Amino acid sequence: FFSRHRVFLSVMRLAVALVLSLCLVHTCLAGSCVKTVSDAKGSLRFDLGKLVKDTGSWHAQQTTPSGAPMYDFYFNFCDDLKDQGILQNCAPSEKPAAAVQMDLAHTQCHRAGRSTDSYAGRYGEKSLNLTYGGGSPCSKWNRQFHILMKCGPDQSTSLKVDEHELSCFYSVEFQHPAGCGVVGGGGGIGFGWIMIIIIICLLTIGLIVGIIFMKKVKGKSGKEMIPFSGFIFGLPRLVLDGLLFTFTCGKRVPDVYQKM
Repeated sequence: FFSRHRVFLSVMRLAVALVLSLCLVHTCLAGSCVKTVSDAKGSLRFDLGKLVKDTGSWHAQQTTPSGAPMYDFYFNFCDDLKDQGILQNCAPSEKPAAAVQMDLAHTQCHRAGRSTDSYAGRYGEKSLNLTYGGGSPCSKWNRQFHILMKCGPDQSTSLKVDEHELSCFYSVEFQHPAGCGVVGGGGGIGFGWIMIIIIICLLTIGLIVGIIFMKKVKGKSGKEMIPFSGFIFGLPRLVLDGLLFTFTCGKRVPDVYQKM
């Protein structure tokens, strides 16, 4: 019995550590792709979490004035590219990159911008201009890549890239619901909410593990499987007694309590 008991406790400890780690990872990642723009017009919050690609990439194409393809561009939101099928064509000096420019044969790759050199600004009234700097040298300046995301229905297919006066400053413009900034929003989840999520995770884990322990080890059933069931089911009555004592200044106290 004691050997099985120790094995059970070890498994429970491992399960608690695993679930808690997942809770912490989820909490830390929450709001990790939120851009906040603050200027004289106020503050806008853009949640771009659904646009981040852990595999694959966003694609846009630069064409000639007549519409003939010139270059392919591949980019990501809030993070560098993870698309190994594209990055394998890029020299080590062009990586890491949040956006790359490639010829049509994919034999030449140039970094158009890095996530570590990014800037979020206002585009119009409530839309987003996400700029990636730090691109590889081109003419007189280093390449830059601008994502101009307007507020509206999703129109993120067949994207086109424009170059500003042959300056190697490239931009792609399209509509997407994520481009609708929320007025006055903060920059992601706050510390208080992080602590609340952690506490809820711990309480949930403790309850589940306690029920399993009471059933498998102690052989309990029904309400007795719930840890501290006496306290939990008695808590509403204790709260009611406390409120009654407070609002009657101690004049109406249940008989179960001793007067001092």
